[in-house]
Amino acid sequence: MSIPSYAKNNLNSDIISETQYKLVSKKHFINDFVPINENGTVNVVVEIPSGTLEKWEISNISGDILWEF
Repeated sequence: MSIPSYAKNNLNSDIISETQYKLVSKKHFINDFVPINENGTVNVVVEIPSGTLEKWEISNISGDILWEF
């Protein structure tokens, strides 16, 4: 399965792993993305990565993604 070109243009490529338990970005994962794009596509963050039992959560304050234990 490939990602459509309009989706590739909106991916947040500056996500970095600050620690093994924290992902950070220049954009706030709650406040800086619109839920529905003009073309009808939807922006989401999946907090449980495929193939794992890990649970990640977006911080309402910082917008970072943190590993929940």
